[in-house]
Amino acid sequence: MKLPYLSLLAIPALTLMGCMGASDSAQIKPGKAKAGDGHDHAKHADHDDHADAAKPVDDPVKAERDKLSPEDRALVEAQEWCVISKGNRLGVMGAPIKIMVKDQPVFLCCAGCKDPALKDEEKTLATLTELKAKKKDAKPADGQGKAGQHGDAAVDAEVKAERDKLSAEDRKLVDAQEWCVISTDERLGSMGAPVKVMIKDQPVFLCCKGCEKDAKADPDKTLAKVEELKAKKKAGKPAGDHEHAHAGHHNATDADIKAARAKLSAEDLKLVEAQEWCAVMPDDRLGCSGAPIKLTIKGQTVFICCKGCEEKAKADPDKTLAKVEEMKAKAAKQPK
Repeated sequence: MKLPYLSLLAIPALTLMGCMGASDSAQIKPGKAKAGDGHDHAKHADHDDHADAAKPVDDPVKAERDKLSPEDRALVEAQEWCVISKGNRLGVMGAPIKIMVKDQPVFLCCAGCKDPALKDEEKTLATLTELKAKKKDAKPADGQGKAGQHGDAAVDAEVKAERDKLSAEDRKLVDAQEWCVISTDERLGSMGAPVKVMIKDQPVFLCCKGCEKDAKADPDKTLAKVEELKAKKKAGKPAGDHEHAHAGHHNATDADIKAARAKLSAEDLKLVEAQEWCAVMPDDRLGCSGAPIKLTIKGQTVFICCKGCEEKAKADPDKTLAKVEEMKAKAAKQPK
């Protein structure tokens, strides 16, 4: 007779536990950055093309913006890009982060951009106005004025000032690496003093603390990226500025290209040799800027010379696929 009695006591307890669980879930509000997700700019640049090949590019952005209130959604669409990482559309790294700067709402791509945004409020609000004007005029924000771009005197001065805070030894290492190993569009110093971490007893520099978790997650990949960035800097190839990056691609020798292609699988190598040139930059041989980048466009495999070409390749799928066929025809006529 005791069992039914105990069961009756358990029902209210289980009900209470269920309510508590529902309450805890309800407290997770959209727009809040999760601890550790911080400044993962690489999520946008290195997403898996194959898993999402059938989805429209804008779907993830729309889904994240839909988590916001109608009022905030309207503000985000008017701003469009992050005021710090101006190459990032709001929503590409999770729900946009809202902060108040001098009583004005400003949106960021991630929590890692909060400190730089609040560091210079006048500059942040000026950038906000600039982005709104660009959106209104339907001009992309990832060209001039990009956070890590070379050639902008103001940006160069800021980067130099932040690097000057380092020791002479660290400054030399930063100058050799130039860009963050995680957010490879960000010049070291563009988001405050570069952050130094030790990975397998080797010094590695990041643009901000938000990149530390990702840098340590795969030590071998991080160290390989450091070597890649050093090689690009030495060759005078900017990592984040697509227009200038291709200036040095033609310096690659046949040996360089062969070594870069050797990193591919046998199947992919065969496809690369059949295509030979980048689908976006047809003068650039695949392998001239490291291992060719593989994309899937409308179910078809396409190779590009570097990550900087990805956006253009996806912007007009039909044009890209037509260019691939043109490259294949041209390659087929080349003497073996």
